[in-house]
Amino acid sequence: MLKFSLNLLDDLQPRAITRDLDWGVPVPLDDWRDRADKRIYVWFDAVIGYLSASIEWARRSGDPDAWRAWWTDPDAESYYFMGKDNIVFHAEIWPAMLLGYNGQGARAAHPARSAR
Repeated sequence: MLKFSLNLLDDLQPRAITRDLDWGVPVPLDDWRDRADKRIYVWFDAVIGYLSASIEWARRSGDPDAWRAWWTDPDAESYYFMGKDNIVFHAEIWPAMLLGYNGQGARAAHPARSAR
């Protein structure tokens, strides 16, 4: 698994996050929102569930910031168990999304102000 993931770095390619589907999450952008033929690919959207489920759990538990101990503490570690078909999403796309959210992506964006 580690070797496979590291080998992905040798040939990084742009990857579309949409698919030609009539079901799923609509693309939330002007000029795309009303298109019936494009949806966000399920595995691009699914990994966001790790963070959003934590935020929802914290909200329901009565401590809306409780999720931060799992996601922002430098000593916190994450481990994922998945089949080989999902390696790219967990080893490449999900970390890239987190880096972008934190403002550490290649375009040096500003960190997100809050998670909702």
